[in-house]
Amino acid sequence: MSHSLKKQWMLFGIAMAKLFPFLHKSKMAVGDAMVLSCTLTMPTMLDGTDWPGGKRPLLVMFRAPKDMTGGELWVAPPKPDGTAPERDAFKKMDLPPMPLLGGAAFIFVTDNYDKRLWYIVRCEGNNRVQEADPVLSKINVGPSGFSTEFVAPDEDLPTTFGWEEAPNPDHWIHFLVVSQGENLLSGIYTRHTEWTFGQFGDLPYYIHDPMRTEKMKPGQTYELMYHAVDNDGWVSMSCMRQFST
Repeated sequence: MSHSLKKQWMLFGIAMAKLFPFLHKSKMAVGDAMVLSCTLTMPTMLDGTDWPGGKRPLLVMFRAPKDMTGGELWVAPPKPDGTAPERDAFKKMDLPPMPLLGGAAFIFVTDNYDKRLWYIVRCEGNNRVQEADPVLSKINVGPSGFSTEFVAPDEDLPTTFGWEEAPNPDHWIHFLVVSQGENLLSGIYTRHTEWTFGQFGDLPYYIHDPMRTEKMKPGQTYELMYHAVDNDGWVSMSCMRQFST
């Protein structure tokens, strides 16, 4: 396992912990109070080693409010029209959630390698139970794409980030996080294929107070994490990389 691959997974964990409160479009405004999840695949296991048999399983990642604990994964096949079934059709899976970043986010590693299935994450706390909106596995059409070069930041300040249109006909929106270590600098959603740091005027959503955005400085190294998210919560393309100003 290379040092660079370990570093990519560390950055992935940091970025995903920042992503979860705002991942699902219908709950974006109140994400801190919701259980939110997404489905994706990754090229290696969390420790950077190859998946057994060389096959990528489906991953279900979720973020829960601070007052909720645990986490259960429930699964159901689609209805004949492909939509999510009623809640009583879902069955609990005997899978433990694996923590990322000390519990800021969690991941389920399923035994799904090729099936189109709906998933719900359920958490509890303060005498209540809360469920995430259903998310759909699209692993049957191919794994999530992963590239360290999909997003290209330029060398100027303020930095402009550019990428290609997401290779997914059901694509909904682009999500980009810029950070330095554990320090979130910016996290934005856009429907365009480029964004200049600090420009918030035409963005549909962002995950922090734009008036308190910390400026990027010359001669520094930063990290970015990009997701192409579709209407069903499926991540079709991811990018993680470091860049310098």
